[in-house]
Amino acid sequence: MTTKDPAHDLTSHRQPARRRRWRIVWAGRGDCPADCAGRRQSDLHRGQRQPVRGKANFAPFAAAKAALRAMAQSIAREFGPQGVHVGHVVVDGGIEGERLMTFAPQWKERRGPDGMLDIAAIAEAYWMLHHQHRSAWTLELDLRPWSESF
Repeated sequence: MTTKDPAHDLTSHRQPARRRRWRIVWAGRGDCPADCAGRRQSDLHRGQRQPVRGKANFAPFAAAKAALRAMAQSIAREFGPQGVHVGHVVVDGGIEGERLMTFAPQWKERRGPDGMLDIAAIAEAYWMLHHQHRSAWTLELDLRPWSESF
């Protein structure tokens, strides 16, 4: 039987650094997975395309998103066997919401019909991930408008 190194144990509350890491990973989720026993559990992270396809002048952002992607994979391997479905959702494109429409109202016209991500469609994808049967969990899901280039 292998014992976890306390320095890498995300569930350890003994040291301030562990508690800080725990809050970052499970922010707003209480002390999962212990508090979630018997309930459907999902830990879904939002990413972007930069970890897979970085762009010029975005190196720091790409590195941060790559770290998030790697963290989601690690958490999935650690907590998946405990029944926690961990996912990384790549949101690749402008989201047709109040924030973008306020700061760049021309964006929607420039992108054309269905050229932006619909908020309800994004929510539906997250809901689908949360309700997946554990025999076929998705770790990474890419969401993009039909017109977005790969």
